[in-house]
Amino acid sequence: MTVTLATYNTASYSDYLAIHKLDKKKFSEDTRNEMGKKVIALLKNYGAEIFALQESWDALDHWLDPKEYHWIGRKSGEAIVWNPKRFTPLAGSLQSGDMFIALDLLDQQTNKVVRIASMHIIGYNLEALQSKDHPQHQDTLHTLQKETEPKLSLILKTLTAENSYNLCLIGSDTNSDPSIYTGIHECFQNQGFSYTNAQASTNYNPFSQKLPKRNLDFIFTSEKASTYLPLKELKLGDPQNPSDHLPLIQTIGLPSSILKTLTSYFTSHKPLKKVNKQFISNL
Repeated sequence: MTVTLATYNTASYSDYLAIHKLDKKKFSEDTRNEMGKKVIALLKNYGAEIFALQESWDALDHWLDPKEYHWIGRKSGEAIVWNPKRFTPLAGSLQSGDMFIALDLLDQQTNKVVRIASMHIIGYNLEALQSKDHPQHQDTLHTLQKETEPKLSLILKTLTAENSYNLCLIGSDTNSDPSIYTGIHECFQNQGFSYTNAQASTNYNPFSQKLPKRNLDFIFTSEKASTYLPLKELKLGDPQNPSDHLPLIQTIGLPSSILKTLTSYFTSHKPLKKVNKQFISNL
């Protein structure tokens, strides 16, 4: 059996207007939301049953059909979306903090637990790390190595501290391109995660003259995964894409070994039905 995950920084309406130099009087938010619904439908057609979203304020309210999906998200924008016909969220498994949200989902088809996290890592000046002569090079490197990476490593250690899951998947806007700087991605590798580079850039920034296109989005997996499925219908920088990012979609095989029996899962976990007000949810 396999699990298909999509990760997508959906961005905001205001970001979309700025990127494409549009006037909100001529391009309505409703029009963009209709575009977002089409992207979700496209990802569903490719087999995605779980989504890790970032900057999902608009998406949760307007792009998702509550009859097809359940979701939970932080007000900062990180969210997890799933198909409730296949997956059940487990009480006591919700984790949240600066840059991430994580939840255990019980796969009703296999009786295995998939730990899903959506992560939006603090950004840095990529151009500053391209050249040692850049005036911000040393300060940027110091912030990454002394602040961002230790914080990220602690989050990843927390996510993997106990192995009551069969598979752990993280969809992330890393805000870091490993062709420029590898430290962020090494944090994931040091905790046993692997990743695949997308065949093309995943982020479009027209305000950067030197780096208008960057490879910032990744799916990190505790098991070996396939390459990303090609989404020929969406192009980076295309006005038909409601975000400045491209979604990534990947199919990951569930490990054959069963860590715990279904009975033991339910003695320690119950279905998640309520969440507190700090989260956005349709549970």
